[in-house]
Amino acid sequence: MNRPIYETEADRQQQLSVGDIMAPILRSRLVKTRYLSSVDYIVESLEGVVTGLMEVKVRNYTPERLDELGGFFLSERKLLLVHQAAKSLKADFHLVVKTPNCLLHLCFKDGTPWPRLERTFGGRFDRGDSKDAETLCLFPTTMFTRIDHDTAPVPARSA
Repeated sequence: MNRPIYETEADRQQQLSVGDIMAPILRSRLVKTRYLSSVDYIVESLEGVVTGLMEVKVRNYTPERLDELGGFFLSERKLLLVHQAAKSLKADFHLVVKTPNCLLHLCFKDGTPWPRLERTFGGRFDRGDSKDAETLCLFPTTMFTRIDHDTAPVPARSA
């Protein structure tokens, strides 16, 4: 049986808006990946060379509330997939979390060891989908750089 897809068109539009903000910050072009890909964007230099991968998450919590909850959580399965892809491509990995009042950006540079992260079991328990709970990795918000939303956007390209 196929699992339901919880990502909505509104979620995808928010990811696009984050890409518009991040492209000039990274001084790169962002290529939106296909629906249900393991990452949301391929990061390219302005010359078209792949330099990274980017995952965008949108949360309704402020960074302060995320701190109260223990940090930002990402699926261990997703993180393992992205780690392997970034390592194979010799690419950086950018994790961007959109909150109501800012973006949080964390870059794992190619060739730099990734940090050991606390793990827990959790997820969404309000959907009646037992497979929507899994092992999660905790990212303290202190690991991220805070970016205010006032950066002029540059459109992202679609793949």
